[in-house]
Amino acid sequence: MSRLIYSDALWASVLQWSRLGVNAAIFLVAARYLSLAEIGAFATAAAPLRFFQVVHKSGIEDSVVISSEEDQGTIDVLFALSICLAVTVVVATLALSMVIGPWTDPAGSVGAMMTVLSLANILQGFGAVPDGLLRRACRFRGLALRSLGSQSLAAVVTLAALNQGAGAWALVAFSVSSSGFAAAISWRMAGWRPTANLLQWSEARPVFASVMGLSGRVLIGASVQPVLQIAIGAGLGLSAAGVWQIAIRIMAMLEAITVAPLRFLALPRFSSLISKGSVIRDEIMRSLSLAGMTTALVYLGTYATAPDLMVLFVGTAHGELIVAVIRLLCLGGLAAAISAIGNQALIASGQIRPTLLLSLSSAAITFVLAAPMLLVSVASVAACQTLAAFLIAGLMLITLRRAFGIGIMPALWSVGAPYLAGTLMAVVVIKTAGQIPFSAVAMRLIIQIVLGAIVFASAMKLLVWASPGKFDVRPAT
Repeated sequence: MSRLIYSDALWASVLQWSRLGVNAAIFLVAARYLSLAEIGAFATAAAPLRFFQVVHKSGIEDSVVISSEEDQGTIDVLFALSICLAVTVVVATLALSMVIGPWTDPAGSVGAMMTVLSLANILQGFGAVPDGLLRRACRFRGLALRSLGSQSLAAVVTLAALNQGAGAWALVAFSVSSSGFAAAISWRMAGWRPTANLLQWSEARPVFASVMGLSGRVLIGASVQPVLQIAIGAGLGLSAAGVWQIAIRIMAMLEAITVAPLRFLALPRFSSLISKGSVIRDEIMRSLSLAGMTTALVYLGTYATAPDLMVLFVGTAHGELIVAVIRLLCLGGLAAAISAIGNQALIASGQIRPTLLLSLSSAAITFVLAAPMLLVSVASVAACQTLAAFLIAGLMLITLRRAFGIGIMPALWSVGAPYLAGTLMAVVVIKTAGQIPFSAVAMRLIIQIVLGAIVFASAMKLLVWASPGKFDVRPAT
């Protein structure tokens, strides 16, 4: 059983990397060929797409995951709703393009790109149900290979477009083509077809309510980045929007190798244990410990190596402008770990309302804190987002205590103690970075990474020895 769980975890990590990490990696490669203004124009145009795709990725797909395998009628209804929602989203995107385009870019490129990007919503609508069926069957390996394949094909299209001088339109081509390839491969893999009686109106209302309940929480949370992206472009200019977009894409890469795989696995795992009171509590604590260790290593490691890492990622010209923003966002790793695990535990237990309220609170706090900073700097906006994340993480710990009887301090220690090791690692790496006798960025990074890993592992060993039983990350049976 444990071997199967670890295998699923491995392939879930590959899947999340292919979905988020490869996407971000292609973006960063393209960023070397584009100006910050071009990057900002694409980011502003893609903001509605990132917001609306949550309806399919969370609402439709998660509804399929938690549905009964024998209930073909519900799956048919979900597919019909998926297509209807996709069409609605396209209409909404076209309407937004007439407002956001002229507001942020009088030249018209933002509005035109937004119109073409709306095609990706239709393609995602077609692929949501097959994706959910594959996830429900725990076919993580197939999903990972599907995503790697579709992203690789789209990368070829993107690089060809860049080579032809397409500029930011190459990123538009990547978004649309990757959605199309992914949907086509998912249909082939799932082997599912809707029945002739596609939309059963008697079942549509409760299914729609469930979809909106599941997607509502994430939809609210997903509104933060698109709104900030558009607001930064309007308030600070498209070049500032480019800086923000590069920083967000790098954070997506970090998420892809830390909390995203844990979040992806947590929902089916927690769902299978929800009837076992003490077991589910133990599993949540284990998940918090694992989330703390992975995020502390990656986020604080990125914080420490940011000056060289950003130059390697996007070049000297862009990299130096992004270091402060990335470091401020990386400080929110602890909060991200708590919220990721807590949300999945609450959803698995059917407690949708608390997750919705937390998402509403998160969006409201972020907007209130960030609004005055939209005319100051991108770094100040990043600081406000991190502060808001910590406030919500505190509310999440209180919610977990009420829902599962998990003590706030034990939970905070489980997820937060590895950050003591991570802080020591960051201090050592930063203090020694200036002593590295190499000018090549890649060599400097390798030395910093090896040194940081040694310090972190040693500090964690000391923590485990001092707190026996507190960092057991083996899954419950």
